[in-house]
Amino acid sequence: MTMAKKTRREFVQQTMLGAAALLAYPPARVLGANDRVRIGMIGVGGRGQELLKQVMELPKAQVVAIADVYTRRHDEAKQIANGIQTVNDHRRLLYMKDIDAVIVASPLHIHAHHFLDTLAAGKDLYAEKTMTWSIPEAEQCLQAAKISDRIIQRSPKSSLG
Repeated sequence: MTMAKKTRREFVQQTMLGAAALLAYPPARVLGANDRVRIGMIGVGGRGQELLKQVMELPKAQVVAIADVYTRRHDEAKQIANGIQTVNDHRRLLYMKDIDAVIVASPLHIHAHHFLDTLAAGKDLYAEKTMTWSIPEAEQCLQAAKISDRIIQRSPKSSLG
C-alpha cells in the first residue's frame, strides 16, 4: 500500500478549513466575556502539534489545555502554546469548565473512544479522520452524533492521503 504525499499547502488549507468550521458557529455560552472559543486538544503527537500551531493563529480561538498520555508531548505542546494546562488523562480535560470545544487528534486505536467521551461531556468536537478502527465503532459514533446537540466537524481528508 502506498501513501499519497500531501503538499504543505494542502495540509494548511485542510487544517484551516477544519478549524474555521469548528469556529463558524461558536457556542452561545462563549459569546460575551471574551468572544473566543476555548479549545482543548486530545492527542498532540505529530498531527496534533500541527493542528495546535494552526489553531494558535486563529484570532477567535484560545487553546486552554491538552491531554496526552506521553509526558514529553506536554513539553512539546508548551513550546507551541505557552501557558496551556497539560493532563495525562483526557477525561480531566473533558470536564474542565472553561473548555467549549475539543479537537481529537489521537491515534486511530483510541480515536472513537475520545470521540464518544467528548460528546458525552457536552463539548463541541472537531475529529481527525480516519475516525474509527471498525464499522461497529463508526456506528457507535454515528449514533452518538445523531442524539447529540453538539457541533461536530470531521476532518475532510485523512492525514494518510
